[in-house]
Amino acid sequence: MANKQRLFEGMRQLYGEGSANGTWSQRDAFDLLEAALTRHMAGLLSKPQILTQISEISALIEALPTHTVRSENQLRYQQFSTPADLAALCVILAQPSATDIVLEPSAGHGALVATLPDVRALHLNEIDPRRREKLALLFPQATTTGIDGAMLASHLDAAVQPSLILMNPPFSRSMGRGADEFAAVRHLRAAITRIGQGGRIVAIMPDWFTTSAKLAKIYDDTFASCTVRTSIRLDKCYHKQGTSVAVRLYVIDKIPGQIRPAVLARETVADVASAVPIIKRVTAQPDCEPRAVPPKAKPGALFKAMRATPITKPVKARAAQAPKIEALAFSTLDKPRVLGEQSGVYIPYRPSRVDIVGAREHPTPLVESVAMGSIPAPKPDYVPALQDRVLQESLLSEAQIETGIAGVLLQNNLPNARVLYASATGASEVNNLAYAVRLGLWGPGTAFANREDFISQIRAGGIAAMELVSRDLKALGLYQARALSFAGVEYDILKHDLTAEQIAVYDTYADAWAIIHQNMEEALELTGVVDEIGGATLNSGAKAAARSRFESTKQRFFNQLLLSMKLPTLIAAINHHLDRDEVVVVQLVSTAES
Repeated sequence: MANKQRLFEGMRQLYGEGSANGTWSQRDAFDLLEAALTRHMAGLLSKPQILTQISEISALIEALPTHTVRSENQLRYQQFSTPADLAALCVILAQPSATDIVLEPSAGHGALVATLPDVRALHLNEIDPRRREKLALLFPQATTTGIDGAMLASHLDAAVQPSLILMNPPFSRSMGRGADEFAAVRHLRAAITRIGQGGRIVAIMPDWFTTSAKLAKIYDDTFASCTVRTSIRLDKCYHKQGTSVAVRLYVIDKIPGQIRPAVLARETVADVASAVPIIKRVTAQPDCEPRAVPPKAKPGALFKAMRATPITKPVKARAAQAPKIEALAFSTLDKPRVLGEQSGVYIPYRPSRVDIVGAREHPTPLVESVAMGSIPAPKPDYVPALQDRVLQESLLSEAQIETGIAGVLLQNNLPNARVLYASATGASEVNNLAYAVRLGLWGPGTAFANREDFISQIRAGGIAAMELVSRDLKALGLYQARALSFAGVEYDILKHDLTAEQIAVYDTYADAWAIIHQNMEEALELTGVVDEIGGATLNSGAKAAARSRFESTKQRFFNQLLLSMKLPTLIAAINHHLDRDEVVVVQLVSTAES
């Protein structure tokens, strides 16, 4: 006979002190008792697994102290371990074999699998890290994980394909939800989804999970793909765990069939052991057979199609001659250059304040907006230094050199940080300036307290506000916005007619995406975004993000598909122009801002 006093005395001997100092708690004592009972139950494997053992195990439990202390952690995870006699009954009803892959989704201290014979693989899942540590010691041959049991269908490694599941889920507590009357149902549905076809589940469920009028639909939906072999109601099997809750014990095979068997009602596990039928597992389990592992493919040579060329003799390297640095020769214009003739919203661009000696014209005409052209640049009061060959070989045009001058001005104003911002879409949208902290657009001495204030107010002002910002920056010599002129450019459309084969390919992909779309709600349920039982949205932000990501991914996919279908016509057109000694430039647009 083991009473609480003897249990606590054993803890004092183990730790060398009592529980008053917080080294251990009375709840720790009961947890160690459960772990010890699990180890003791594992020793019963030397005996045949027969129902007559149940009475012996029940008598053993009655001799142990009743659990009278609960911890916050126990209440948080709703940890009420399976009584040893009920666990042994579950194993007998499961009818395990040596080829089974066994999963326990809420393993606790391993009571449900303590009397399990040798199986092909054992996977124990327990979300409580302290209990998970004990499992690793009690079952060193098992694989242990720590995920939410309600998320097994989507979070457990795809390589784990169980053929037998023994489970005692929390009845009314869920991770992330707290109190949840359907917690056990969520765990059971996840197990049914995860187990292979023909597999068996032995589940301890709350007493209310029945075919009553209130829960008939939930019950029927849960077992839609199953056959319920056995239904047992036990009234007083948890009293030694410190609770008087009644439970239902279900034996389920994942084969469509009868889901409403007759209920066998008894008070204790010992009472039911003499009356419960043992249903053999005679159904094939195709999803749980060992899978052939394909041989690893040898990595192919990346450049195997290229001819090997002999290695040339090394050439002695000589230090490059340092370039000669010369001061840039330019004259400053007292008055800004006269603006060119306006064409639409653009005017021709030329540096408005400098005349650079030796600089050639830009290869193609440049333009800037009328608004930007109306603001002249400031007079430079410094002389930048460049390599002599830059001007001698006309490597930079007048406009490009002016851009360098603006960069030098920026460096002079900020001696501790040399910064030059270059962007194809600098002021097309206010967010594109958010990274340019050195421009001084916000902060002390400006109209904007911080970057967020700047972005908010300029966005509210629309394109007109962005235009004012750009003009002011240009007046300070901090910003240039030029573009290539399209004068003389002609446009023509290259049309591609889809072939019947391409149309069929497009339709096939469209049908595939339709299947994904039709099953999206189920995916949201499996990942806990939508409540699969009540249908309520549990995370509106995640749901909106998932749908947005789905639609944007679909659009990108079909954009790429259509682009690839155009390539035969495009390649033919490129070859045609190359045969005529014409230059072909291909622009790939991915940002929608080019």
